Amino acid sequence: MNGPRPEPRTGRELLLWVIYEPKRLEGYAKGLSRIQSLKGILSAYPWVILLTLSLWLLGLFLTTALDLPSHHPEWFRWNVAEALSQLDTVSERLIFLHERQWQGLVQVLAGGLLGGLLGGLAVSLAVSLAVSLAFGLAGGLAVGLAFGLAFGLAGGLAFGLAGGLAFGLAFGLAGGLAVSLAFGLAFGLAGGLTAGLTGGLGFLITYFRLPWSLYYQFMTLVNIPNLSANPFWRDQAIWLPPFRLNTRLLEQAYASPQTAIPFIDFLLEHRPLQRALAQRLIHAAHAGEWRLHPLDTTQLIPPKAVEGEERLQPSDTWLEQLESTRTTLARAQTQSNITLRIEQHDRFLAALAALREQTLLENPAWREPYLKSIATWQEHANSKRATMGADRQLARGVVDNRYRAGDVLTPESNRAVFMGRYNERDQLTHEVLTASELPMFLLQGQRRVGKTSLLRFLSELLGDGFMVVTLDCQRGLVDIPHWLSELRRETERTLKLPASGWQAPPEWLRGWNQLREWLEALPVVTTGERKLILALDEYETLHRLLQQDPTQADALLGALRSFSQHQNRVIFLFTGAALFSELSNPHWGRYFVQSIRIHLDYLAKPDALRLITEPVAPELTYSPAAQEELWHLTEGHPALLQLLCRKLVEMANRDDKRHMDFAEVQEALEVIDSETHAIRVFWDEFCDPEEHPGHRETVRSLLAGKPPEHKPSLLRLEKHGFIVREGEVWRLRVPLFAYWIARYAE
Repeated sequence: MNGPRPEPRTGRELLLWVIYEPKRLEGYAKGLSRIQSLKGILSAYPWVILLTLSLWLLGLFLTTALDLPSHHPEWFRWNVAEALSQLDTVSERLIFLHERQWQGLVQVLAGGLLGGLLGGLAVSLAVSLAVSLAFGLAGGLAVGLAFGLAFGLAGGLAFGLAGGLAFGLAFGLAGGLAVSLAFGLAFGLAGGLTAGLTGGLGFLITYFRLPWSLYYQFMTLVNIPNLSANPFWRDQAIWLPPFRLNTRLLEQAYASPQTAIPFIDFLLEHRPLQRALAQRLIHAAHAGEWRLHPLDTTQLIPPKAVEGEERLQPSDTWLEQLESTRTTLARAQTQSNITLRIEQHDRFLAALAALREQTLLENPAWREPYLKSIATWQEHANSKRATMGADRQLARGVVDNRYRAGDVLTPESNRAVFMGRYNERDQLTHEVLTASELPMFLLQGQRRVGKTSLLRFLSELLGDGFMVVTLDCQRGLVDIPHWLSELRRETERTLKLPASGWQAPPEWLRGWNQLREWLEALPVVTTGERKLILALDEYETLHRLLQQDPTQADALLGALRSFSQHQNRVIFLFTGAALFSELSNPHWGRYFVQSIRIHLDYLAKPDALRLITEPVAPELTYSPAAQEELWHLTEGHPALLQLLCRKLVEMANRDDKRHMDFAEVQEALEVIDSETHAIRVFWDEFCDPEEHPGHRETVRSLLAGKPPEHKPSLLRLEKHGFIVREGEVWRLRVPLFAYWIARYAE
C-alpha cells in the first residue's frame, strides 16, 4: 500500500499488534533500527508486567480459593502443602503464597526484559521487535514454566517466521496466557511438569491460539457475525475460525454480492491466512450476481482467481463450458427471427445443462453457489422458452426460415440446409484409407463456398473411424509457438483429455518435436482404432506467421512433411482459398509436392435444387421455372443460393404466399446489394489491383465480350473456378457476379 508507514501510538497498541496484527507489526519492524526496536520493547513491557502481575494474582487466588494444596498435595512441595493446610482463611493463604513467590516473580520479569533486549540485539532488523517481545513474554508470563512455555513459543515462532511474518509472536502470547492462567502457579509451586509435556501443551495452545478461538466462538453465539462485523476484521492470526462462521459469511456473500466486495478486498490485502476464504467468497459473490441477473450474458465471465489457491479455482473444462454457454446465449439474444431465436435458445438450454453437469464435477468447496444460480437460470430460461413458443405461434408465417446467408453451418442447428459434399468426403476417405504414407491434404475452394461448414460436418460425414480436430487459424494466433500450443489445446478438448496447459517453447522446431511426441503417444494413435485429422482452417494466416522467420519456417515445414510421410495415423488437412503453389517465402509447394488437393466447388445441380425445395417443403413450393432461374443465377454457389432463398421465404411470410414463381425470384434479386459479401470479397481481395494486377481489367473485358489481354490473370481466374469457357468465349461462371459488377464495381 502507498502512504506513510503505520506506527503504534502507544506500547499498549504495539502489544495488541503482537496479538492481532502480526503483518502490520512485521511491516513496522522492518523499518526500525536496533535502537528503535529496543525502545519499542521498553514501551510495551510495562503492559507485559501488568498482564503478568494480573495473571499471577489470579493464579494465587485460584490456588487458595480452590484449596488445591488440600485436594492435590502431590502438586506442591511437602513443606508448602503442610504450611498451607494449617492456615484457615483464604487471605492468610494468599499472603503466605505472596511472600513465598513475589521474589521469583520479580526475577522472572527482569529475566524476561533482559531476554527481550538481548533478543532485539541478536536477530535481524526485520523481525527483531517481534522476537524480542516474544522473549520478554516468554519470561514475563511463565512464572513457573521455565522451559515448557519457552518451547511452545519457539515452536510458534519457527512456524510463523518461516513464512516471513511475525505470526509466531501472536501464537506465543496466546500460549503464554492460556498456560499461565490454567497451570502456571499450581504446577510451578510443585516444580512443574516435565519439559516435554509442558512444551507440548504450550506448543499446541500457542500455535493454534485456542483461547482466542474459544472467545470468538462464544462471541459469534452472542452476536451473529456478518460481512461487516466478524472476527476477521479484528484478528489477522485466526487459524481455527468459529464453527459455521465461514458458512454464514458465504451465505451472506451469495445473498448480497456487493456487500462482500469490501470484505474480500480486505482479506486479500490484510489477511494472508484467509486467502482460501477470500477465494470461496469470490465464488459465492460471483454466483450471487448470476442469481440477481438471470440470462445476462455479461455475468457469464470467469470469477477472479486468487494467487496460490489453485485448488479452489475452476478447471479449464468448466471455463470452456462457461464461455460456450455465454456465446450461445448471446447468439440467441441477437436473433431477430423467432424460429432461429428459439433454435439458438434451445442450444443455450443444452449448454446450461452441460455447465451444470460440469459444475457437479468441480470442487465441492466452491461449486454449491453456482449450482443454485444455474438452477435459477434454468427456471428463467425455461419460462422464456415457453413465452417464445407462444410468440412463434402468433407470429408464424407460411414457413420457418432456416436459410443462413454467409454464416457457418453447424450440425446442431443447420442440418436442414447442409447439402451434398459427398464427393469430397469420398475422396478424402479413399486417399486416407489406402495410403501407406500420408501426403498433406489441402481442402481448397473459393471464399464463401462452405469450407468451414464442411469441417463442422466432417466428423459426421466420415463416421466412427475418424476423429477431427478443427483449429481456426484466424482465431487470434500471434506466432508459431502460440499456434502449436493452441493445436494441442484444441486436440485435448476434442479428445476430452485433461488440459495440460502446455506452452510451446520459442524455438519452432523444438516445439513441434514436443507436440509430435505427444501426438504419437495418444491412445487414439497408438491403438490404431481411429485416424486423427488435424484440420487447420484458413491456413493462409499460418503462412503469414511462418513469414516472421523464413529460416525456422523451412525447418518446420520440412519436419511436418517428414512426419506425414512416415506414419498414416495423423492427417494434416489444410483449408483455405490459396493453392500451395501460390504461397512463397516459405514456398509450400516445394515441401508438399505430393500433396492432394480436394477441391470444394459449388453445389451440384441436384444438391442445389434440394437446397431450394426441401427445407421449406411442403409449406412452400417452387415452380420449375423458379428453380431453374435460381440455379442459373447462382450456378449452385451455396452462399448466394442461401441468400436468395432466405429472401424468398421472407417474401412468402410477408405476403402469405405458398408458391413461388419466376417473378418472385426476380423480385428477390433486390437482396443482392453492394455489400453482398461473397461477391465483394472476390472483387476486393481476389481481384485486388495491387496484389493481382490485370484481374479487374480481364473481368471487365469478359463482361464486354472482348478477348482478355492479360493471360496470367485469365489463367488464375480459371484455376480458381470463377470463369468458364463456352466454345471460344470466356464468361464469368456465376451470372450474379456479372450482375453485381455491372451495378456496384468501382
